[in-house]
Amino acid sequence: MQAPTKAVLGESFYEWLVTQYRPIMGGDANLNVFDIFEQAGFTDLVRRRLQTMWETIPAIGDQIAPIKTVYDRTIEREIAEVASFGVAQFRAPDASPALYSPQNRYTQEVVSLLLIDEMQRIDEDLQLKLTSPTPDIRARAGVDLVTSATILQLRNENRTEQMRWLAFTGQNIVVQYPHTGQQVTITYNYTSGHQPSAAVPWTDRNNSTPIDDMIAWQRIIANDLGFYGSRFHMNTNTWLTLQRSNQARGYLTQTDRNVFLPTAGDIGGLLLGSTPSDSQGGRIAESPAIIVTDAGYRDVTAGYARGGTAMTKYLADGIVLVTAPYVFEGEPIADTADGMVAVRQDWQRLAWLQGMQSEIILDHHTYFFRQASARFVRLRRPEAFLTATVFA
Repeated sequence: MQAPTKAVLGESFYEWLVTQYRPIMGGDANLNVFDIFEQAGFTDLVRRRLQTMWETIPAIGDQIAPIKTVYDRTIEREIAEVASFGVAQFRAPDASPALYSPQNRYTQEVVSLLLIDEMQRIDEDLQLKLTSPTPDIRARAGVDLVTSATILQLRNENRTEQMRWLAFTGQNIVVQYPHTGQQVTITYNYTSGHQPSAAVPWTDRNNSTPIDDMIAWQRIIANDLGFYGSRFHMNTNTWLTLQRSNQARGYLTQTDRNVFLPTAGDIGGLLLGSTPSDSQGGRIAESPAIIVTDAGYRDVTAGYARGGTAMTKYLADGIVLVTAPYVFEGEPIADTADGMVAVRQDWQRLAWLQGMQSEIILDHHTYFFRQASARFVRLRRPEAFLTATVFA
C-alpha cells in the first residue's frame, strides 16, 4: 500500500503525522508510519559506516606512485641514458689529441592501461522508490543509491592501491576477465637480488640481526641505484618484532635490554644516512625513516566481520619494503598512469573523459550505475625498490 501524501491527507494532517505522531510513537523520523513492519520492528534505524576504522587508515601508495594524467590507453616512455665517461686522456707533446665519443642508450617502454570497470544494476523496486510521491521514501531510496555508488568507487580505489603494492613488492598482478574467463599475468621487471630474506628470522629475538639486515639492504639499493635505500615500510606486527630485537636494544643502551624499547628514530639513527659521514653531504643518502602502515581493505570473503582479523593488509606481516626517496634525480620512482574512460554522451555518441568516471546507464528498462577508470602502475626506477622477508 502506498503511503498517503500531502495531496491526499491535506497539509495540516500530514504535518501532524510527521512532526507529532511519529516522534510520540518512538520511531525513527525517517520511518514510514503506514508500514506495519516498520512500526513493529524498527524503533531505531542504524546505518553502520561502509568502512571500518581499520579501512580508514590512510594508504600511502599514492605518495610512492602518484597519479599521472595520460590521454591514451597505450602509453610510451623513452629513457635516455649516458654511459659512465671516466677521466680524460693525456696527449703527448706535438701529437694530436685523442678522440673520445660518449656512449648513449635509449630505451622505449610501451604499456597498455588496465580497465578497472564494473557496474551495479539498479533494480526496479529502487527505481520505483526514487520516483515515489512520498518524500521520505524518495530520501531513503536516494541514500541506498548513494551508498551503492560509494561502494563501487571505494572498490575501484582499493584495486588501484592493491596494484601499487603488488608492483612495489615485486609480485605479479593477475588480471581476470569474468565474462570471458581469460586471465593475464603482469610481471614486473624487478631488479635481481632485490628480494632477500633476513639472515635469521626476526622472530628470534636473541639471534636475529635486524640492524645488520637493514644496512645490507640499504647497500643493495645503493649498488644498483647509486643512492642508499632510506625508507623502510612495514606493518605494526613487523615493527613490534623489530622493536623488541635484542640487537637493536643492545646497540642503544648498556642497561637491562628487557626494559628499554627503542623508537623508530632510535633505530633510524643506527642506519646508513643518519650521520653526515654516511650521507656524504646528502649526495648518496638521506636520513632513514621507518614508516609503519596497516592500511588495507576487507575482502568480500570477510562478510560482515569488522575487526582487525578481517583486514587484508597491503603490506603483509613479515614483509619490509625498502625504497629510495620517492622522488630521485627529479623523477618519481613510480607512478600510476591514469587514462581516458569512455562514457555515454547521448544515445549515439561516446565522450572520452580523463580519470575515474561515474555514470548511470539506461539499457531499455534497466538502469545500471557504472564506475570506471583506466590505470597502470609503473616502476620508473625499479632499482629503487627492495622487498625483504623477515619472518614467515
